[in-house]
Amino acid sequence: MKLIAFFLIFECFGIYRGFGELYSLRESGQSCSYFLAQDEVYVEAVNFSSSRLLLKRLRERWPEVTVVEEYDGAALVQLPLYQRAQGVINHSMEIKIGGVKLSPVLYLSNERGSVRDEATRRLAMEEVVVQAESQKEAKKLAKHFGKGSLLVNQKKRKLWILKYKTAWDALEQAQAMQQKGIEAQVMMARMMARRLVLNDSLYFELWHLKDQSPLASVPLDMNVELAWDSVSGLGVGLAIVDDGLDVKHPDLKAHIPKRRERLNVNFNRRKISYNPKPKRHDIHGTACAGLAAAVGNNAKGVAGVAYDATLIGIRLIAKPFTDEEAAMAMKWRPDRISIYSSSWGPFDSGLDLVEASPGPLLQEALQEGGAIGAHWTR
Repeated sequence: MKLIAFFLIFECFGIYRGFGELYSLRESGQSCSYFLAQDEVYVEAVNFSSSRLLLKRLRERWPEVTVVEEYDGAALVQLPLYQRAQGVINHSMEIKIGGVKLSPVLYLSNERGSVRDEATRRLAMEEVVVQAESQKEAKKLAKHFGKGSLLVNQKKRKLWILKYKTAWDALEQAQAMQQKGIEAQVMMARMMARRLVLNDSLYFELWHLKDQSPLASVPLDMNVELAWDSVSGLGVGLAIVDDGLDVKHPDLKAHIPKRRERLNVNFNRRKISYNPKPKRHDIHGTACAGLAAAVGNNAKGVAGVAYDATLIGIRLIAKPFTDEEAAMAMKWRPDRISIYSSSWGPFDSGLDLVEASPGPLLQEALQEGGAIGAHWTR
């Protein structure tokens, strides 16, 4: 009996430790339920980008920490048995682990239950997006709820961003505002799924550009050769919003602006850098760039559909990102970018519109882009 009781207590502790409080939060304008993972935290380097250094500093503080997922300058970690996420994050401002930021990890709870995977995982950030009629009202909300600071505003949709000292503060205050009937949404980072890009050598001799099946009754290619007589993409800025862009690739580099122009950008760093170089396993963006605008008529490699277009790399999806970062990516340098190519999307089945909907800031960016367009000048 004692042995059975021990296992029951252990299992109950495991459930309690694994999934903590249930939160009702807004995402993409809809109310969703999330469970807090008490045994996980998301750790991001603030002043450096080395994952190796990040993990070294973590293990100096918690030797038993386990890495669940590793990103560029960030990691999802499982805490030692004696630690709980809430206490660790609240204490993080005091211990200051050498320029490291900690965030709560939540998992979406829906009709399929609370499954822990990249599709359901959300990372709470230090910002809260609120709707207010004026700056005065937004400041009043910031002062009343946790003494947040007004960071930036989006006047067109009366959206305001409040910043808090810790992600835990932001999470708690966002829920407190919602309980008072205030339109508030904690900023959450999430991963997106890369859409399929074939990596076969020469991609079946580029059959999508030049039909390789002359016996077929209907041509199988894009019939793009006729268009090349009048348009090749020359003078058009094409941004690849993805997991990075290999700026030194021999069949792409002639179309990629130099670093000094500060057109290429990396949003996967705490401080924005102008180098979109991907890590070794991040190959999706470069593959998409090749399909879109690999240098044509240069007797090497392949040719892109718009083989004369200018390629601009925007690194975004190599790690979890927020609604604000996605909006910045889709509004990046409209003076030089005419097209934003994004071959990725949420981990959805096509049936769940909550998980598939963009956040309010990204929605505004897309509406602005559609209404105003690019402001490109030669």
